[in-house]
Amino acid sequence: MAESWWITNKTRKTIVIGDLPRVPELGPNKKIDLLVYASKEEIGQSSVLSGLIQSGTFSLQKVSDVIRGT
Repeated sequence: MAESWWITNKTRKTIVIGDLPRVPELGPNKKIDLLVYASKEEIGQSSVLSGLIQSGTFSLQKVSDVIRGT
């Protein structure tokens, strides 16, 4: 099972998540998979990210894809 946590910047500004230093700055209306840059634990402990989501600046979508064997 592959998992992705897609985050979308819903503003017209470029934003940096200050306490997740490996996550690149996210331009206006851009979307990235956070798990490429940070672990689930780091993401869960990010107070900056939590604040951005609560304010409506960012949206977070968790996606799980089932990988089927043949």
